[in-house]
Amino acid sequence: MDVYLHLRGTSYQVQTQGASLREGLAKAGIFPKASDVLKPALNSPLQEGMHVYLEESLPVVTYADGAVISRYTLQPTVGLALDEMGVYVGNNDRVQPPLDSPVVEPTTIRVTRVATEILKEEETIEYKVLRQPSNEMEVNTEALGQQGEDGILERTIRVDYEDGQEIGRTLEREWVSKDPVPRIILYGTQVIWRTVDTPSGPAKYRQKLSMYATSYDASGGGKAPDHPAYGITYTGMKAGYGVVAVDPRVIPLYTRLYIPGYGLAVAGDTGGGIVGNRIDLGFNEGETGRWGSRSVDVYILN
Repeated sequence: MDVYLHLRGTSYQVQTQGASLREGLAKAGIFPKASDVLKPALNSPLQEGMHVYLEESLPVVTYADGAVISRYTLQPTVGLALDEMGVYVGNNDRVQPPLDSPVVEPTTIRVTRVATEILKEEETIEYKVLRQPSNEMEVNTEALGQQGEDGILERTIRVDYEDGQEIGRTLEREWVSKDPVPRIILYGTQVIWRTVDTPSGPAKYRQKLSMYATSYDASGGGKAPDHPAYGITYTGMKAGYGVVAVDPRVIPLYTRLYIPGYGLAVAGDTGGGIVGNRIDLGFNEGETGRWGSRSVDVYILN
């Protein structure tokens, strides 16, 4: 007998036999699935010329949240198929094929979870140290004028994730929420003249430095006695008693000095080892042994 099968919008004439529709379709090689929709029902008597409508479900495989879901569906679109499988799709999630894509053949769906997190970071802005002169303070003195405070630099960063894995960071905003406050060190510029007694009588001085003193003579210059520059200091003065070597960054050359236990002197030489608060006292040749090395006060004279 002839049966007319309507499948996927197309009609087919099928010749078959059997007592029921189930038997007739089976003999024609058609085996509807439990998830398909068939009208009339499979247990209906098979009749000549009957029309059979088969809505065939399609296999859908979904990959989402680290799991695989396989199911047959009659839903017309990807979005409805996902709803049927209980797979929630957020507004930012990415679905391939798109949600409105029709399901007209076996379909594989991939759902990528897309999430965003906003992080807030803080960074310390270290304060600067500034030195400022003060004419109300004596030369060679210092005082704290202002305590320093660190500032704060803030930023917000957008972190993007796909399926729980970070895929990128973007700086959203950066601003200084607290300005640093500089630390101010005041140093004195006021010269206060005082008097020190010397073997030659009272002398005015503007500054007293504590220094470590050694001694030298012309033979320590590294030149032979017959060399034209033997015993000639950095400034051109002749090495000997009363000419001392200094660090010019501490005591300018040609400055008049008084050193107790040594006497009056002038800063007329430099030396490779004379750095910072060190001074090398000049003696006539053969006389350095009587000094040695010691800490002394050095008076900067007028």
